[in-house]
Amino acid sequence: MVTIHVVSNYFIDIDDGNNYTTKIDTLKTDKDDKKIYKNLGYYGDLKGSLNGILKYYINDEANKKDIKEIKEYLFIYDDLQKSFCRLLTDLEKEV
Repeated sequence: MVTIHVVSNYFIDIDDGNNYTTKIDTLKTDKDDKKIYKNLGYYGDLKGSLNGILKYYINDEANKKDIKEIKEYLFIYDDLQKSFCRLLTDLEKEV
């Protein structure tokens, strides 16, 4: 299994069967001092996995900044979507 750090505390696990699991580091540890992750979704490809993280990440960022206007939310969405598109393009070049 391979784990890719995407952004902030978001990760993607890719298993041997090319299944993609998105997860977030909860910033907590268990009794053995291992990080605790929360699964966010299961996907069949990298693009779907990145889109899943994008949705969660945008909501997290909007909540952190206490966004109340749709214009501000759309600005964050547009900015992060561009970043994720660049990331996906870079990853596809490596594969």
